[in-house]
Amino acid sequence: MLESVDFCPTLIILDLNIPRIPGSALLERWRASDIPVVVFTSSQIAAEKARVLALGAREFIEKPTDIAAFGRALRGIVERWGDDEKDAARGD
Repeated sequence: MLESVDFCPTLIILDLNIPRIPGSALLERWRASDIPVVVFTSSQIAAEKARVLALGAREFIEKPTDIAAFGRALRGIVERWGDDEKDAARGD
């Protein structure tokens, strides 16, 4: 899916319960990319959270959540990702 677009997103927000393809399958496909993936889902099962984090998700946010908390989580992820990119460029 990501291969068919002409741009590179800064962040992917993924719901695991999307039609036609399991969200975890998309997460596996995107695992090799450097794009951080945030899983935003209604699942509250601890094993599910552990599984998607092991597949490479940077964050697991449960629905429902308030918009302010969601925004703070996304800002933190983008800031950490930016710091990781800077460290990689320096060879840290």
